[in-house]
Amino acid sequence: MGHGVTVLFLLLLLVHIIFDFYLQTEEMVREKAFDNGIGRALKAHLFHAVMHGFFLCLSCFAFIYVLLGCTNLLNFMLFVLLFSLFTFFHFAIDVAKSITSLKVKGFYCFAVFLFDQVLHILTIFFVIYYFFCDYGVYIYDFNFIKYVVGVLVFACSIAFLLKPSSIIVYLFFKSSGIGDGSEKVKITKSKIAELLYIVLNKELGDSDVKDCKVAVNKYKKKAEEIVIGISDGQADIDIRTISKVNNAGRFIGYLERLIIFLFLILGSVTAVVAVLAMKTALRFSDLKDDNDSGKAEYIMIGTFFSLIVTVIISVLARMYLIEIGIKINDFS
Repeated sequence: MGHGVTVLFLLLLLVHIIFDFYLQTEEMVREKAFDNGIGRALKAHLFHAVMHGFFLCLSCFAFIYVLLGCTNLLNFMLFVLLFSLFTFFHFAIDVAKSITSLKVKGFYCFAVFLFDQVLHILTIFFVIYYFFCDYGVYIYDFNFIKYVVGVLVFACSIAFLLKPSSIIVYLFFKSSGIGDGSEKVKITKSKIAELLYIVLNKELGDSDVKDCKVAVNKYKKKAEEIVIGISDGQADIDIRTISKVNNAGRFIGYLERLIIFLFLILGSVTAVVAVLAMKTALRFSDLKDDNDSGKAEYIMIGTFFSLIVTVIISVLARMYLIEIGIKINDFS
């Protein structure tokens, strides 16, 4: 597959990422669930597939007209055929995923999501290979195409490392039973200790208290029950009942993956280690007083899983950019 066809593949891949992850809201995802009724779900699936197919097809014709400059290749029948193929396969794959998701549980849900995305990408690849494999001969300025490919590689990589990667990490936690950490607020032991200290200080500061030991023992049993309840998760609070979800952690993840991606593209592994060390130090300072190993383990797993995804995308992008002849300064 030549550079010209690679441009089309990356362009369609970018369109797929945008429509499947950025323009598809949580409400649209809920509408596609068969729990809400078969007719309603199929209608939502069809609308999404039609929009997806239309813009994939439009991107194909933009490629033909803008990059190839071949107006003779533009015809209505080809547009209808491509639109029908993209729409049908996207609709069929999404419906199959929704039905399968109702029948599987646990880690299989995560596997179904990944398999669904692989099928979408393979559909794009085979349609391009069948219809556009020979169109690369119309491209004469290969040096220009090389840099267009470079821009699209960066665009696809960054687009994938933001919201799609966060969704992958979230689904991994949810399907593996580890917990995603977004639905509950944990009341930590240090916070309870602080509150008990305030109460005891007020009690012992009263001039009428003559036996401090009696006052302390009065709260000891209650304190033990509270700590046991915290360990069992009984003190977790549903965040939706008290406040709007704080998206700071999500954007920190976006920035972390973006920074690591840029450093790995430039070959600066030392800078990546420095970023991870800084994040670990900041997180440890937040957790050291809470004695909450579960939260610490959750953060470690999330960080490592996110790092693995970022490293894979970064290495693939860097290898391809070097292969097509784009010079990358190595700051290692």
